Amino acid sequence: ERAANSMDQAGRKVSQMELKPAKEKMEEARDYLEKAKDRLDEAEREYANLAQEQLIFLIKSKLQEVLKIQEEINAATERVGARADMGARISRPEIKDLKKEAERQRELAGVVRGEIEKKIEKEAMVFTWVIKSIGVDMETVAGLLDEYPPDVSQYTRGIQKEIVARLNELLSAFKMELKKRDESKKGGQPKKPQGQSMKPPLVHPLAEIQMLKFMEEGLRARTKNLLSALSDASELTPVQKKMVERLTHEQGNIGQMLKDLIEAASRETEGSRK
Repeated sequence: ERAANSMDQAGRKVSQMELKPAKEKMEEARDYLEKAKDRLDEAEREYANLAQEQLIFLIKSKLQEVLKIQEEINAATERVGARADMGARISRPEIKDLKKEAERQRELAGVVRGEIEKKIEKEAMVFTWVIKSIGVDMETVAGLLDEYPPDVSQYTRGIQKEIVARLNELLSAFKMELKKRDESKKGGQPKKPQGQSMKPPLVHPLAEIQMLKFMEEGLRARTKNLLSALSDASELTPVQKKMVERLTHEQGNIGQMLKDLIEAASRETEGSRK
């Protein structure tokens, strides 16, 4: 019996000696897998950031091209419009030239809607809306310049100025985003908390809010200018009626976008709590 007990004890000791290295190996394997997962997650984040930087750079370059052409179209419209404001009739050569500008404007709208909007949609809610509104306004201007005689009134030129202002604001925002990403690289990126989406937003949420604020301030300024111009008027001119309709429509769009932005932020907050 003693011999049997001794054999059992010896067997247990051997088993413990064999299990100890096995446990250590299992822990090492688990530790390795966790570190490998961290490295994989980090690589995915870096890839996502790189892809987004390339997209932002591409959009910025395309916006610069669009802005250059838009300024040329605006200048051509302004030359004829300034003469028309003084009572001059639009000549046939000018009509022909404006027809060409209308076609350029229409093509530019296609670039904005087809090449820029489609690349950014679902990436940045407010930016997508602003880009879409630029494309729609370009199509409107193209139609006005295509009329006979071409509409080179303050209404048309005002829309053109708004297009340029929004293009410049978008360019500034994308340049700032690239600068912040570059500074983040130099300063070292903080580790992303667990449970958050692997894919970072294309632009910082604050940039979306600032863009909406820019749109709202522009609307307020144009409304103030129009009200000032109407203060001594007995009735609205056709151009002024168009301006009022446009401002009313834009106010509704901004209100809806603000509502959508708040709802999106609420959904994201609720999702991060789960």
